[in-house]
Amino acid sequence: MKAIERIVEYIDYKGINNRQFEIKNSLSNGYIATQLKRKADLGESIINRILENCLDINPIWLLTGKGGMIKKEGAEVEEKNTEFKRLSIEDKLTALHQENKDLKDTLLRENRQFRKYIDDQVLESLAATHLLLEVILLKMGENIGKLKGENKKKAIEKLLQKL
Repeated sequence: MKAIERIVEYIDYKGINNRQFEIKNSLSNGYIATQLKRKADLGESIINRILENCLDINPIWLLTGKGGMIKKEGAEVEEKNTEFKRLSIEDKLTALHQENKDLKDTLLRENRQFRKYIDDQVLESLAATHLLLEVILLKMGENIGKLKGENKKKAIEKLLQKL
């Protein structure tokens, strides 16, 4: 299996289409299909570009087909743990404090973004509801306007009772 075929496997795994992958990696339109059709190899610059943009791809898998498609976070975590173990107590506390601060900042930022999203959704819903009510009242007014005398009076009273 060639690297281009593994890229197609990755694209399928991510649930995107070839064009989305091409855009993400600054590839020309139809690049994936053309390379597949020609059974061509990917150039070094293309592979480097893909690895720079698709950080979860296991480079060994992409080049050789060996190992898993997706990088294992465990290896990165183990490396961080080893580095952490070598630190002094003071440096560990400083690192943990900084990580805590970064997480707090991220949560606050995401919370603000989520609140803004919810506010926008509520405003859209209110605007749509208001518009719908206007249309309903306009249609009801038109229908009541067509009535005469006692029927008109009863229709208005009935409408007012429902409100």
